[in-house]
Amino acid sequence: MTRLTQRPFIALFIPILFAIFSLTVYAQSDLPDYASYQVIDRLEFEDLYAAPGISAAYLDPSGERFVHIADERVCVYDRLESAWTQRRCLTVDRRFLSNPVDAAISPDGAWLALPTFERAFFQYRDSDLRLLNLESGRSVALTEDGYDGGLFDLPRDSTVHVDTASVWLSDRQLAFVRMSPDPASKTEQVSLLPSAIYLLDIAEDGTPSEPRLLATSPTPTPFSIYVLAANTTGGQLAFVVDTGNREPDIQGIWQVDVETGALRQLAAAARMENLPRGLAYSADGRYLLALYALPMIDPNAPAPVARVLDLETGEFIDIAPSLGNRAYVSSAGWAPSGSALVYTLRGLAAPDMTGVYIAAQPGEPGRMILEGQFFATTAYMTTPINWGASDIILVGRGAQPGILLIQVG
Repeated sequence: MTRLTQRPFIALFIPILFAIFSLTVYAQSDLPDYASYQVIDRLEFEDLYAAPGISAAYLDPSGERFVHIADERVCVYDRLESAWTQRRCLTVDRRFLSNPVDAAISPDGAWLALPTFERAFFQYRDSDLRLLNLESGRSVALTEDGYDGGLFDLPRDSTVHVDTASVWLSDRQLAFVRMSPDPASKTEQVSLLPSAIYLLDIAEDGTPSEPRLLATSPTPTPFSIYVLAANTTGGQLAFVVDTGNREPDIQGIWQVDVETGALRQLAAAARMENLPRGLAYSADGRYLLALYALPMIDPNAPAPVARVLDLETGEFIDIAPSLGNRAYVSSAGWAPSGSALVYTLRGLAAPDMTGVYIAAQPGEPGRMILEGQFFATTAYMTTPINWGASDIILVGRGAQPGILLIQVG
């Protein structure tokens, strides 16, 4: 190509390059200035618990609805003309609520996927997926197989499955983990096939499609997958692989592409004690929040309850790296856009540090927006703090009564 013919090419290329650069800068500057966010208003439901026993609270993605679960009741609260109102309370068979640490509201706020983690992994009983319509109160069984017994007494029946860890990909699609008995098992106690991730489409009235296999666990170890998280587009799923330390190179955090089913290991964990019990993608998909169970023996002991995985570098980032032994991160969650974090600190040597914080990016210093001892609104702190699109943040007081809706901006 001669200089004469290069010039029109360069003249055309420079405006295109400038346009791409401008769009990138605009997209970044269009994000809210989370570093300057402060509390505008707050409302506390002083008599509601969220964590002890069978209790929890979840904010829907819009920030205009929250659900409170206690014993056999699921109560729906909506914000109507700036006032929060209890719209309805629904009664649900306690078998289907167990400890509600993994319930999930659909993106449109219409459905609640009922919890299964405690039943499958603590009680070792069969679990099936169920939805609760938050408008009508109608319950829909998505994968009922007619079996309700223990996992160690599973029949050699190809129609029986243990379904758990459901996560919403869109208003009408779920991903979940399935464990199935191996009909070819020769042992007295039936063995399980490797855990697998399935997809399920849901019609407007809740009618489910036939589950479709997406990916099989990279290890044959039973119960290897117990938590899923979807990014905001529903195109990627993150999950934990637990091999019981039998395969330390495989054990860790993985990702599967929903379109292709391709698997990729994001981070290894040589010891199962270092595996998170909860995961959550940042809104921009750049980071993954890893949540670890709050210590039950000594709740005052500092522990890595939450860390952030940089998906580009594969490195973990401490949420508040300069704390030392003065305080620890007790729960965390993502902003509805970008990769800002909300997190709570519990001060040990420095009680004045206890409160709710916002950081504009992982690893950047956070700023306290509310003083006091607060937590995410489920037991064990293995679900993220909910921060809705209307800039409502939901936190609770742990073992004490009180659920707060915090308006920030």
